[in-house]
Amino acid sequence: MSGFRFQGSAFGVAGRITIPFQELIEVQAASVLPSIGGYSSARVANFRYRDLLSFEAAQTVVTGTQTTTGDNPVWGTLISSSIENFNLMGMVTADRIVTHIVSTQRGWPGRSETTLRGTHFENLKIAGMEVTADLAVEVLNLYPTHAALKSAYPGNENVQKLFHDDEVAAKAANAPDKLKPWLRRATPAGKEMPENNGVASFSLVKNLTMKSSGLELWGHAIYIEGFGTVRLAEVDITPFSRSLTMLQVTLGCPVGGSVGGGGSDW
Repeated sequence: MSGFRFQGSAFGVAGRITIPFQELIEVQAASVLPSIGGYSSARVANFRYRDLLSFEAAQTVVTGTQTTTGDNPVWGTLISSSIENFNLMGMVTADRIVTHIVSTQRGWPGRSETTLRGTHFENLKIAGMEVTADLAVEVLNLYPTHAALKSAYPGNENVQKLFHDDEVAAKAANAPDKLKPWLRRATPAGKEMPENNGVASFSLVKNLTMKSSGLELWGHAIYIEGFGTVRLAEVDITPFSRSLTMLQVTLGCPVGGSVGGGGSDW
């Protein structure tokens, strides 16, 4: 009998409003995988929270199965989350937000390999301006374990860029105070992969472009005066887990609070 235990969870949208009232936005479309594996899914349609937040549909699926048995067992886990027609106060909108994590472990004991192929934004707009987020999904797919990513970091520029952005680093001192806590990619590249208590944190965004000018970009984050801070595709990786949240908004205007969307955890 092996000691393998499945893990995985996903959510669609969740949040908290602190101003002008204090209310929780309950977690929508949450799915959790038990340690024995199996299947869990959830779907929420036509959601509206007051006149601040809405989406047409949010759906999550998590599944874990042992695909082969015998001397060479293989365990597979799928974790996905998708949101359709997301709208936060008319300031952050998207036709679709998708996370897709696949984890495979061959043999026991062994290391699980995870890929993020299929993770993306569709028609993301911030403050009415079209945003293109070029995600470094292929970089993580090339290094599907924590050990492989850590080993590649010292000599691989693409891996280093997950953690460090020269442009952000050059202007980080002049960033708005409310934005500074989120400038993870302003840390200079070193010999070792940056970690905090064993957790490597970065953003999948390798390039963020807007078709219209007017907002200053800070790596994966955008600060909008009179609205708040928008952060995209943040990842936390340990030797035993990966966590991805596609959209996180900290509101800093007459409406205060925070909203997150498109989360998957393995």
